[in-house]
Amino acid sequence: MKHTLLINIVLGIFVVLFMFAMIWIRKFKLRRDPNYRASFILGLAWLPLGLISGITVLWLAGITFLIIGIAYHRKWDKYPQWKELSSKEKNIKITFVLVTILLVALLLTAKVLILPL
Repeated sequence: MKHTLLINIVLGIFVVLFMFAMIWIRKFKLRRDPNYRASFILGLAWLPLGLISGITVLWLAGITFLIIGIAYHRKWDKYPQWKELSSKEKNIKITFVLVTILLVALLLTAKVLILPL
């Protein structure tokens, strides 16, 4: 029980840091509306991953992203395609995806290594 709480606290801290990073990127780098289609896709990925792994914060974030994506589904078509993005925007998106994959992998590894103890 203690280890699950620890993992949830660490994941919660990462989610808060992630939100601050997104606010910073939006404020200083990108002047675009949120990509609600991407929110929906993140929700589709995080919800089952959180349910399977038992990480509460992950599936709660997945549900939140799904709800946000569905609520704004009419705005999905107005975003530029990959080929229309500048190299700076492409680098930010690639970095975001890689950091997200790394964090999820670290959390799943920590769950596998810490919880059996």
